[in-house]
Amino acid sequence: MLVMASLSILAVAQDVVPTTPLIKIRDMQVLSQFDEVLKDGVTELNIDAKFCKVDVVACPDTLDNTRVVAKLEAMDAEDGYVIDADRKESSLGLKIITPEQSKVAFAGEFLIYLHKKTSLKVNATSGAVIINGVDEGKISIKSEGKVNIDKSKGTFDVKTIGGAVTIYKVSGSLNVKTTSTIKVDQSEGDFDLDSGDAALSVNDFKGTLKTTTFGGKQAIEHMDGDLDLNSKGGLIRMTYIVANLIKVKTQRGDVSFGNSIKGAMDISTLSGTISNAQPIVLTGSSKFDSETGRIKLKFANKKEELAFDVTADEKDAAISVKGTKKKKKLQMGNGNIIVTSHSVRGEQIFS
Repeated sequence: MLVMASLSILAVAQDVVPTTPLIKIRDMQVLSQFDEVLKDGVTELNIDAKFCKVDVVACPDTLDNTRVVAKLEAMDAEDGYVIDADRKESSLGLKIITPEQSKVAFAGEFLIYLHKKTSLKVNATSGAVIINGVDEGKISIKSEGKVNIDKSKGTFDVKTIGGAVTIYKVSGSLNVKTTSTIKVDQSEGDFDLDSGDAALSVNDFKGTLKTTTFGGKQAIEHMDGDLDLNSKGGLIRMTYIVANLIKVKTQRGDVSFGNSIKGAMDISTLSGTISNAQPIVLTGSSKFDSETGRIKLKFANKKEELAFDVTADEKDAAISVKGTKKKKKLQMGNGNIIVTSHSVRGEQIFS
């Protein structure tokens, strides 16, 4: 069986190659290594890391361009293990090549000191991609392993199959599409997140947030900005939100508001319930729409601030606004903030 593992960096000084690794039966043998500072004019770095780990850190002030340090080791010496370099005028491509039929255990790692003038593309089969402390980075990642981005600024495009994505103290533009979990903490910018059937959580975020899940739960807490949340069937829960607009679209998933919600709203669902635990402060006219799901919401606004226009297609669909009950259609109030709500046959209750 082919065994693969990642090397750990024991030395990250500018002039030191990352050294050994693993718990192993005997010493690994170095089969190929690479250490180079990109030449002037080379602005694009492409890494095909195969099963190797990729560490990306900030470029020190002593370097004029990106530096790449890489090593490939195996349990036994064998031909065919190569870090191949493809050099072009404005780009450098590095690729791990291994024998097709080899059963030798091998490990490898790339350490990249990323300069702000270099764009980076990483293609990793299963090795982790770790980004830490990068400033003004432009990074694209495709991986089957986990991706961590910590304390970094820039533009990030991340796609993983099965690899969890963790974002901590990141600012800038971030696009993530994965089949595993996404966790974002203490970040800001313009984020677009898609976790498929897996859970997605965002805490302490400022900026513009767009999310997509198929069946995974979404938890958004301590958010300041605009939200555009989309789900097929997973629960969407929001707590401590200040937003210009909270836009939510779901098919079967419930939409739940916790403590301290403030903003204008555009919420639609086919069969999910729209509800809140504590009164919501509406800052602008808002719209709610449901096919069969229940809408039950409390507002903290004064009665004179609000006007309601609530309709239902079926005559048995209950409508209640501030204790007044009607069938099919209910209009009430003269406030500047207009609450428009429609349901085919779901109950609508506003208080």
